[in-house]
Amino acid sequence: MDNESESDTLKPFTAKILLVIWILIIGCFSLILCINRKFNLVSYSEMEKQEQLKQKLAAKKDRKAEKRKIKEEKKNQPAELHGSWASAKRQKEQTVIQKFEGKKITFDDSD
Repeated sequence: MDNESESDTLKPFTAKILLVIWILIIGCFSLILCINRKFNLVSYSEMEKQEQLKQKLAAKKDRKAEKRKIKEEKKNQPAELHGSWASAKRQKEQTVIQKFEGKKITFDDSD
């Protein structure tokens, strides 16, 4: 009978201890969540996601820079012109405006 009475008295005590432990665990988790929110702490998986996003953005920036570089190179290269356009351009370059070397004629209305 002593064993039964001891176990009966330990049951409520054990239940109270378990309840206290459970409350402490829940309190710790809620405290951790509050700290994470307050200080913007993130989990390891979120850090990995952020790092991957940074890498993607860096790669995108590099691609844009490469495209811009190619565009500048194309601008600096002389464009291939159609045959008739090229000949017209050469003809324009060859014609030089010459300085006037003649005599100036003035007409008088005094007659």
